[in-house]
Amino acid sequence: MNRTVSLILASCCAWLALAPASPVDAGTQDESTPPDPLAVAWDRFVAADDTTKAELLARAKAKVEALTDPEVKKLLALRNRARREAQLAPPREPVFYLHTEYAPVAAPRQFEPDDSSYASEQEGLMQVWTDPAPYLERVRYDFATNEIVDLGVQETVDEEFWDLLAGNVPDTDLLAAWLMKQWDFDPKLDELADFFGHAYCDRLGAAFKHITIYDAFRSGATVEMPDTDVIAFARHIQNDRSFVAPIPPDRRQQKLYEAIKQAFVKLRDHRTLVESAARVFVNDEAALRPELEGLRLRLVYLFEENGSDPARIAKALATTKTRDGFIEAMDKVFETKRERWDAHLIEWPKRRQTTRWAVALATQEVLKEVGYLETK
Repeated sequence: MNRTVSLILASCCAWLALAPASPVDAGTQDESTPPDPLAVAWDRFVAADDTTKAELLARAKAKVEALTDPEVKKLLALRNRARREAQLAPPREPVFYLHTEYAPVAAPRQFEPDDSSYASEQEGLMQVWTDPAPYLERVRYDFATNEIVDLGVQETVDEEFWDLLAGNVPDTDLLAAWLMKQWDFDPKLDELADFFGHAYCDRLGAAFKHITIYDAFRSGATVEMPDTDVIAFARHIQNDRSFVAPIPPDRRQQKLYEAIKQAFVKLRDHRTLVESAARVFVNDEAALRPELEGLRLRLVYLFEENGSDPARIAKALATTKTRDGFIEAMDKVFETKRERWDAHLIEWPKRRQTTRWAVALATQEVLKEVGYLETK
């Protein structure tokens, strides 16, 4: 599941001015505390048979698609465009660089089994779960291939209904991935994205299906740099075939290590800008890592200034060239157009919150119609 029930219900309950309790806590509340109506409604939905739940989901989707609110219609129109234009690619299987090709003297590589405690330990160390999307994610943009990838996730009816309760229009994940494709403005980084998209391996040859080199570097943990991957970087990114394993610990090695680190920073800055932009566009309150939180208001200004038009936003992002360039450009606006800045930061969140509110309320109406949601 891409999010917990309590997070979604907390968001919905805040809109209804209800206590943000998770349904799992509903039965353990103090007797003096009135039950949370939305939590009770959710319990009733979950307890329904599959046929009933599927029917309620279809009714909720139909209500959302029929909403006449101008902001919702704009977002649905963009979603429809994404549906028309997006061509889904199959998920890429995890792959690592072969030691036989790049470093024959290095340890042979093989993936750790799915039930490996070592793999679980490494996934925890690399914190691969710290960037959850604010929507049910079944497709994702691949920065290496520039394709929208079908993750092969079979969502449940419950998950889809949660997504609507959270205020996301159907196929928000497709819209976000499509936006990332529009806003991925630097094709020169594709090769870097491919390199860092390979599976992470340790020096002893253990490979991890669910950790990429990008994940490992981004985690902030101590990262091993096996000769196999280092030499692959030299060949594919620097077009340098002079390195052979074992690489001696000299100035050339350190210079190559530093080049890899700098390449990661360049890719990370670009990718996090594009990802953050798409996620904030569909949900102005989307969770961002603390170090990225400074992007939120700058992105909000960008969206309002460009009329929420993906093409205009793409052009504006490309003009700034880098994440730092984007921040600097927005800071100049803040310094020279403060009144306009303040107005934009009020207007655009209001627009997006209007859409999320409308979608959530339309979904709750279905729960009311069948008597699951009782309000005073």
